[in-house]
Amino acid sequence: MLSANRNILLDILKGFAILGVILYHLGLLPLGYLGVEIFFVIAGYLTTKSVLKSLSNDTFSYSSFIVGKLIRLCPLVLLVTAFSMLLGYFCLLPDVFKNVGETSVGSSLFVNNFVQCITSSDYWDTGNDYKPLMHTWYIGVLFQFYILYPLICMLIYKTTSRKREITLFFALVILGMVSLFSYLSPFITDAYKFYLLPSRFFEFIIGALVAFSEKYKNVKSENIFKILISVFLLAILLIINIDFTSNQSKVLVTSFLTMYIIIISSKTSFVLRPKVAVLIKPFVYCGVASYSLYLWHQPIMAFYRSIITPYFHTLDYIIILVICGLVGFISYELIEKGISSFIKSKKDKGNIVLINSLFLAFLLVGLGFYVYKRNGVVRDIPELNVKSSDPKTWEVLAYNDKNSKLDKDFEKNKKIKVLVLGDSYARDWINILKESGVTDSMNISYHRGLDVETRKRASQADYIFIACKTKIEEYMPLLPLLEGKKYYRVGTKNFGLNNGFIYAKSLYFRYKQQYAEIPSAYLEENYNQKLIFGSHYIDMISPVLEGENHIRIFTSTNKYFSHDCLHLTQAGAIEYAKLLPIKSYFQ
Repeated sequence: MLSANRNILLDILKGFAILGVILYHLGLLPLGYLGVEIFFVIAGYLTTKSVLKSLSNDTFSYSSFIVGKLIRLCPLVLLVTAFSMLLGYFCLLPDVFKNVGETSVGSSLFVNNFVQCITSSDYWDTGNDYKPLMHTWYIGVLFQFYILYPLICMLIYKTTSRKREITLFFALVILGMVSLFSYLSPFITDAYKFYLLPSRFFEFIIGALVAFSEKYKNVKSENIFKILISVFLLAILLIINIDFTSNQSKVLVTSFLTMYIIIISSKTSFVLRPKVAVLIKPFVYCGVASYSLYLWHQPIMAFYRSIITPYFHTLDYIIILVICGLVGFISYELIEKGISSFIKSKKDKGNIVLINSLFLAFLLVGLGFYVYKRNGVVRDIPELNVKSSDPKTWEVLAYNDKNSKLDKDFEKNKKIKVLVLGDSYARDWINILKESGVTDSMNISYHRGLDVETRKRASQADYIFIACKTKIEEYMPLLPLLEGKKYYRVGTKNFGLNNGFIYAKSLYFRYKQQYAEIPSAYLEENYNQKLIFGSHYIDMISPVLEGENHIRIFTSTNKYFSHDCLHLTQAGAIEYAKLLPIKSYFQ
């Protein structure tokens, strides 16, 4: 039976939204991430409805509102965070576990959107797939909205004597427009736009406008608000360059469609026929349990990728969807509904939930800081030369980054002048040269990008190596200047998608005989670059390739080639120094 007290159409909409998000994170629905926009608009609508009703009745209490939201949001967020910390302790390598530590702090304090904005600017980075708490940025934005929005409404409402709703409406429209300008501004970073409330506020306001229109039942007043909403939307259309392929347009279109569905749901008596109800009920239930489903789906997928396999096939998709569904619905029935029933049984039991939640939050923040300060190092990992007694041993990127100090002019001496151009892959190449022992007679200069400094050093260099993960085209204009010089394009490299599922089998007797599947894009890039550069190409994949599409994970000394599947450990650099004919490049 479907509850007559709920807006079934909104529940269906939330059900489709959460399924879209889950399928997106599975890699099955490219536009599924837009489900989050739907949640923002609905939150703006429901919150405005509630706040306006309380303000008009003079019963609104800001402290009670915030406490209610804390009791609603905290227990499940903290449980998911604790689960991720506990399982991560046993299963994850230091790089991912360090991220769990810092995001545990962010999740527990409802500021993970700030953490993500600082540490992981690209939401679409595949590395985020392995981070179990990455998705709680949304909860951070939502709770910050709950803190700020009622304050704005209350202050405007209390300081205005006449036409309070109209004044509040125009104030929110102005704030919404400012937020929209922030979201559309080319001068603001994508990370800021995606993760922070100021650039997301307009989505909540879109939902709020519907709540305002419902406030007035007479036709005249309602039409006024509809006109104002239309003007607001027209203004948006006028200030943006409509390109339905852009992410901005997709977000705006999704937000507006959500708004109109909410309008329809509020004006329509939505009654399901028995046969239709059977088909649609799963989506309704998904909407009702959307909070639990949202919080649990990312940790389940992240740990599945890290422990079982990062290479999803049909059976993996089915297993993950079943696990997400079961865990999400059990969480809703036992935790969400259980806490709600517990609070309703006695008035002061809400305080018990809140106090326990705050204690758990304090504990998780402390543990998160501890893990972060230890660089995620909680055990010895000999194959990465990591020692728990010295957490700094995991600072593997320092091995790569130290070569940035070589970004300087050539010294005036008779040594061979070697210029290495590119990004972190170029710094990897410098380490290979160093480990080979050939650099004693060399003067090495490193530079990133193509500019005047690059051209100057290139004119002075005896040998030039270009190594970068992508955008080799950036350096193509330099090639005509290299005539008569020894130059090489150092090829791309890859060691699978994630070392976690390799490490998860550390008790397996053939643990160090495992291979990873190299993504086909890297093989294609390697082949194409060979054709372009010919004898000037250094193939980094073939020396460690096993069969057609599998790559070695461990060196001949049973160490990991790479800690992150892209950059070399010292052991990896030493192995490449043995595998490649380094001296021949300088003949």
